[in-house]
Amino acid sequence: MREVTQFANYHLEIWRRPRQRNMHLTVRPDGRVRVTCNKRCAKREILAFVEDSRLFIEKRTLELEAMRKRFPPKQMLSGETFLFFGRALPLQVVWTWSERCAVTINDSGLEMTAPLSSTREARAKAMRLFYKKQARLHLAERVKLFSEKMNLFPKQVSVRGQITRWGSCSARGEISLNMKLMCAPEAVIDYVVIHELAHIQHLNHSPRFWNLVGQHFPGYGEAKAWLKSNQAEIAVQFDRR
Repeated sequence: MREVTQFANYHLEIWRRPRQRNMHLTVRPDGRVRVTCNKRCAKREILAFVEDSRLFIEKRTLELEAMRKRFPPKQMLSGETFLFFGRALPLQVVWTWSERCAVTINDSGLEMTAPLSSTREARAKAMRLFYKKQARLHLAERVKLFSEKMNLFPKQVSVRGQITRWGSCSARGEISLNMKLMCAPEAVIDYVVIHELAHIQHLNHSPRFWNLVGQHFPGYGEAKAWLKSNQAEIAVQFDRR
C-alpha cells in the first residue's frame, strides 16, 4: 500500500508492507524520498523517522545531483556509449527513411536505425525495447539454470523496468526482474537471480537468507557494490525525459 505526502521540501512516498519489521528510507534517483515500513506503523512515527534522517537525505540528494552532472541524459545519438553485460558499447545511429526506430547489436557495438524525423523519445523507446527483449531471453535462461541448482522454482517470472529495484519476489513465489540488469556483467546478473530465488525460501533478509545466497554466490558483496556504484550511469540510459 502506497501513500504520497509532502514533508518539508521532500516528496515523500510511504510504502506499507505486512512483513516489514523496521523502517527503511531511501532517496530515489528522481529525488523522491521513500520510506518502507510495517502497515501498522503510525504516520507520526514515520514523519519523526524522516525528520531524524534529514542529514542523510540532504547528503544523498547532493550525491544524486553530482551524479546527474557526471552522467547527463542520453540523447540517443552516435558516439554515446551504453552499458551492456558490463561493457560500454558505442552507439551508431543510421538515419533512414523507415518509419520506426530499431536497435541491434554487432561486433562494433549497438546500431540504431532511425527516421530522420525521429525524436529523442522515439529513439529512447527503441533502446528500452532492445534491452527488454534481451532481458527476456537471457534472464529466463539464468532463472532456469539456478532454479534447478537451488531446487527453488518460481511460480512466475516477469521482466519489468523498475526505477529503483533490481528484482523482487512476492509471497506467492512470483519473481520480477529488472530489464536494466542487462547493463551489468553476467556474474552480477546471476547474483540478482540467486537473490530473488532465495526469497522463495526466505521472504526476508535474515542470516539464513544470506547464507543461502552465499552458498550459490560467495562473492555477493562485490556484486552488490557493482550495482550501487553503477546505478547512476545505468539510470541515464533509460531516462524517459
